[in-house]
Amino acid sequence: MIVKELDRITSSDKRLQAGYKAEQQLAFYLRRAFADNPKVQVINGLRLRRPGDVAQIDHLILHNHGLIIVESKSVTTRVRVNHHGEWSRWSGKQWQGMPSPVLQAQRQADFLRQVLASLRGLKARTDFQKLPIDSLIAISDTGIINRPDNRATPNICKAEQVPDRILSLMQQHSRGEALLGWLKVVFDDSPTTLSDAALTQLAERLVRQHQPKENAPPTQKPSLKKTAVNPTSSTPIAPPKTATHKPTISEKTTTLAKVCSHCQSNRLQIIYGRYGYYFKCGDCDQNTAIKVTCPDCGQRAKLRKQKLDFFINCQHCSAQTPYFTNPAEL
Repeated sequence: MIVKELDRITSSDKRLQAGYKAEQQLAFYLRRAFADNPKVQVINGLRLRRPGDVAQIDHLILHNHGLIIVESKSVTTRVRVNHHGEWSRWSGKQWQGMPSPVLQAQRQADFLRQVLASLRGLKARTDFQKLPIDSLIAISDTGIINRPDNRATPNICKAEQVPDRILSLMQQHSRGEALLGWLKVVFDDSPTTLSDAALTQLAERLVRQHQPKENAPPTQKPSLKKTAVNPTSSTPIAPPKTATHKPTISEKTTTLAKVCSHCQSNRLQIIYGRYGYYFKCGDCDQNTAIKVTCPDCGQRAKLRKQKLDFFINCQHCSAQTPYFTNPAEL
């Protein structure tokens, strides 16, 4: 299941945009593989904070036997790893050194263990400190990996290979738990296997720990705090306090207004028919066709339904954008 999508970024920095595009592509592969799998919880773009420190985890996978950190790297040329574990990338006409994503993922795992140790109120008996935390390094599909001679590097792969690597790691841990299960019962009263309920609870708690960057408002929990500007002054003034309101996806979406093409009413509901999704008007009972385009790349896209919510799924740039929320009653 996809517990959290990527936060949108507003920066015009080309390097940040390239990194975000790589994360979008990997998020697309994870969505395709695990969106309907309740035993795999996917958290995209998790930013955790502790006193004096912060960690950004590109993709975090939770399963019954542990966690997997996936570090996404935007590489459209070549990367190479020598037998010392040192990384470099081809830039222009020469090799340039770069920080090791493997060590970066290890530091994120250490940070994550500290966060897990600080969580309180979880009902599960699982000792989260003993959960295995694996890591995968995902290179853009168009990049080329030069691996060290005679050394296996299973944790470094192309983005499209990540779902298979995740399933392989899950199977390895599942077999290990089966072989050592009787030892855990005899010698260890804190199992390291997550039940389905504990898995869901842990994923939700981690998402609540998410601390988005100020220039990247989250798509799932948008901030309602805004500042108004006095027309006669450039100094922002605080808006008056109002009752807290949690916006629906329809309110978050800033695309074209969705109204009935016959009576201009906005009392609409999305229905699935013979030719796909369409709007049904609650006032005149007429139908309005739905044609969606990706707000990121402008290409034709499709709708994906999740309970009452609908999202624009772009297969060209892998973006997913909130589109509409059906009313509970029309």
